[in-house]
Amino acid sequence: MELDVLKSLKERFDKPEKQREEVTRLINEFANKNLTQSAKVGTGKLHDKGRNKGKEIMQTISSAESDVLDIMCLAQLLFEGGEKQISLRIRRQILDIAIEGEPKYPENLIYLQECLTNFKPAIYKNLKEHFAKFGVSEDDVQCLPKPTGQQVGAKIVVKDPRDPGNPKVFYAKSHQEFCSRSDAQLGTRTSNGTGYVDLKELFMYKVLEKIGYGPKTEFVPDRQIPETGVEEGIMIITQDSGYTSLPSVKDKSFKTFTQIRDEIATTPPEEITNETKRDIVVIDMISRAFCLGDVMVNSGNFGRVDVETRASETTKSKWKVVDFLPPKVLKGKEYWGDKKYLYSPYYGGGDITHGFKSGNFSHIYEEDSPVNMILSDRRTKELWGSTITSLEGGKSERKLGLERAVQESFEEIQQFLDRNKDTLRLTEVDGRFKDLTTRRIQDLTAYRDCTLRNFRELSEGLKRDSSRETRL
Repeated sequence: MELDVLKSLKERFDKPEKQREEVTRLINEFANKNLTQSAKVGTGKLHDKGRNKGKEIMQTISSAESDVLDIMCLAQLLFEGGEKQISLRIRRQILDIAIEGEPKYPENLIYLQECLTNFKPAIYKNLKEHFAKFGVSEDDVQCLPKPTGQQVGAKIVVKDPRDPGNPKVFYAKSHQEFCSRSDAQLGTRTSNGTGYVDLKELFMYKVLEKIGYGPKTEFVPDRQIPETGVEEGIMIITQDSGYTSLPSVKDKSFKTFTQIRDEIATTPPEEITNETKRDIVVIDMISRAFCLGDVMVNSGNFGRVDVETRASETTKSKWKVVDFLPPKVLKGKEYWGDKKYLYSPYYGGGDITHGFKSGNFSHIYEEDSPVNMILSDRRTKELWGSTITSLEGGKSERKLGLERAVQESFEEIQQFLDRNKDTLRLTEVDGRFKDLTTRRIQDLTAYRDCTLRNFRELSEGLKRDSSRETRL
């Protein structure tokens, strides 16, 4: 969709002057558009005010997303035409409208500002160069604005000359701790992060990929620091989970839980497939053992891949996690040292097996949520044993057992750091890792060891309870 919008706008507004005029018109129109009349959020209740209202509106109203995308695509065209300070100019224009224009709906402008602070076309050059290494020209790599979400990023469409009708789609985003330097040209905000990547975030993307519950993922370091101004620029690149290399043989699609929530909620528990039940159980287990936040409590961060084979007309489904929050070292917990990511200390008490079986503690689901209904169903509980056994052993070289996936992911992060230590400025003049880098690697090591222990305790606890129930 984004590519079509960009092409259409380029054809309709082929001169920079026309593009500027259209941006101004769209911003003024957006500031005075009533988006709340049909804006429903989650439970169906309206959010009343402030930033949250703007964010939720944009997530649920397609017309508003379309307006923001038009503005960002026009800004991209102006940037590519040589107007390098376009982000700053548009943000000033929004501020002028907010102060002097008396907009009817200033909350719309709040959200638009946030979208544009995450609009960073300076990263496109680096992304194009990265994908051009895989046998395509930079002209075959199209970077598009990312109109939603909290992080700087882009949607990337890569056309293979050998298969032009089946382009690959990727999503690029900054790591959670992204921090822009103070540079007016960039037009990007400083996040609340430290600026230095949390290695646990990179590590978990690889773990999820290797066990078959995350998208294909790679990391691209920022090689244009003077132009982009990112303190430690690492882009996380994930492939669209709905891509298939055989479109003539099978249809493949990915939808977030937000998109299929009603479908799941209206399906009787006995009709929900065992595959879905097992996958939901696995995602709950993994998010507990690895202390991940914002997973199943955020319906936009996980979803279902459906694969329909044309010849047999059969459909298989697989659930995946596409985003999450890595755990932070909680204040007051530093004294736990290398044990700070153990389940009980991290969550302030409680046993991981008990937390999983009771369905609460570290994870709090609404009682009537589809996820809670699936997890609490008797038929789902009967699958616990086989599910954790499958997670331990893996299914193939593409779906590894958890412990092997953890070890390989840890080694990959170490290799990534060593390979890019100069680009990311991780070392001292004498070649040794900086003390900060060493501490971050030590933190990742503690996380790896603690979370494996969490998983083992969960596995042993469930097997122990199952054996006890069998004897009874």
